[in-house]
Amino acid sequence: MNEFALTDLEKYTKALEQAIMRYHTIKMEDLNKLIREMWIDTYRGGGKNNFDIKI
Repeated sequence: MNEFALTDLEKYTKALEQAIMRYHTIKMEDLNKLIREMWIDTYRGGGKNNFDIKI
């Protein structure tokens, strides 16, 4: 019985880690899109055109 529980926990842990990383990636992409839109709307100077937060 313990082997089955351990196997299930390992599967759950792996799935949870993947889900968290995917969620994080999506949210970082959303944040970068928002920053890019705000940058374009507000910054009119020369030099830096855009920037991103690295994932």
